[in-house]
Amino acid sequence: MAAPGSEAGYRGPWRIAREEERAEWTFTPYVGVGPLHFGMTLEEITSALGERPAVSSYSHHGDDQQLNYADFAESGIRALFQDGRLGCVAADALTGPQVRLDAAPLTGCARSHVEDWLVHRTALRPGGLTYSPAADPVFADLGLAIRSQRADDVVLTRPLFLLHDWLDLWHSLPSEEWNCS
Repeated sequence: MAAPGSEAGYRGPWRIAREEERAEWTFTPYVGVGPLHFGMTLEEITSALGERPAVSSYSHHGDDQQLNYADFAESGIRALFQDGRLGCVAADALTGPQVRLDAAPLTGCARSHVEDWLVHRTALRPGGLTYSPAADPVFADLGLAIRSQRADDVVLTRPLFLLHDWLDLWHSLPSEEWNCS
């Protein structure tokens, strides 16, 4: 059965891309996801995705300007930066690529299914699973956090692919990311 909002021709505010509409990406822990590799600049990401960001957020620290994130609407990706370099990739649950780890889908799925699969996968690794203050499961040994994103009455997975120093989600993510649920 198709997820509500994923029917062919549906164009409402909560439209969910069908499987055949999503790009297929693979996640390699602490290396990157799909064509994106941690440490890339905004220009390198723009080139890899073949699209300019729809929205970019900058913060000002005195005379310096620091890039916080860039949204790539066509790709369904939010790239988050630290010191001008890619440190985290968020795949939009509704329109983002289907990112897989060991062939298992991580994007736009029922959170309980993804969390259960990951818990069983990491069960033998002590300290591999923690939870953020927002109750998001964080799998430190993978550099992966599973956030939730709402689509009307449905809640789907919005995976975050992270570098080691981003695992403290509460302090690492810009406030705008917390508003994506």
